[in-house]
Amino acid sequence: MTLGISSGQLAKIEVSPKVLPEVNKSTTEIKPEKEVTTLNTKDKNDLNPLEQANNTVSNVDFVSDQPMQIASSNIPKQVAPSLNDIKKKGAVLEVGHSGESVSFIQRQLNKLGFPIKSTGTFDQATQNIVKKFQQSKFIQQTGQLGKTTLEALENASIAIKKGFQAISKFMSPDKAESYTYNQYSGLSSQNGDCGPSCVKMVLKAVSGIDSSIGSIRRSAGVTNPRGGAWAISEDEVKKSIEGLSNGRIKQMGSKDFNGSDKTNLIEYAKAELNKGRVPILMTGNNSGNGGGHYTTIVGIKDNGTLLVADSNGGKISEYSPQDLERRMKQVEAPTTVRSFEKVK
Repeated sequence: MTLGISSGQLAKIEVSPKVLPEVNKSTTEIKPEKEVTTLNTKDKNDLNPLEQANNTVSNVDFVSDQPMQIASSNIPKQVAPSLNDIKKKGAVLEVGHSGESVSFIQRQLNKLGFPIKSTGTFDQATQNIVKKFQQSKFIQQTGQLGKTTLEALENASIAIKKGFQAISKFMSPDKAESYTYNQYSGLSSQNGDCGPSCVKMVLKAVSGIDSSIGSIRRSAGVTNPRGGAWAISEDEVKKSIEGLSNGRIKQMGSKDFNGSDKTNLIEYAKAELNKGRVPILMTGNNSGNGGGHYTTIVGIKDNGTLLVADSNGGKISEYSPQDLERRMKQVEAPTTVRSFEKVK
């Protein structure tokens, strides 16, 4: 059908404002029926992965050279591995996992003072809390929860239950019978064997190596008593542990303390235990003769009392802060803490 309107008349027609509704530009946006996204001049499917990431309007964080971490609302959920798989098969919990093992980890972190909701989903918030826990235990801050972090978490939970600030990863006080050794049990020479006895306990607890006192003396280079005693020095303790373990256990920390520095010693020992290390303490023997005595620190109570594996009787002894200070002042040389770690 043709309208009888000339071109001249068409040019004079005015469109009434009522034909098109007035748009308030400050509050109203006219959108097309279908949302159109323009990605430069290419179709999205033609972009490589990096271009796609750079052209996606989403909440994406890039941390160093690590894989990008996506906001929890965009994370596809995956079934989380079991705690047993983490311990025995090398599995890890990470962002995107969901399940009972995640809920358990979240509950344990809460109990240890790392607040996180128990949602059962390993989201960005959980990853951040895991990093904070790893930092407190001197573990590499990956935000993933593998065997090392799980063991540290379980160890910290045990310590809290027993009223400890820290507890040994390898030498738990409640399993003392499995590693303690009495230096006065049928030895031909007993004087000064606390050093070799500590070496024996550490080797057995950390790597399952059951060395004789004689082999420990020989590995330290002590074949005859010196001054009537079989005592070995801190350096000889290091030599013996590293040698008899074939390098599987190494000294990773060492610090000296004067007689009034008990507070710093306790804090240092706590940090070493939290790193998964075994601290050997050399301090006064409490006899008043200026002699020293080796013990292995296996835990620290909330009140600062040290629990030590003591070869004097083959038991767990307690050094209160006051007792520790008295021993530190009795010994002629500085009190030392040498810490050993399983590296293989």
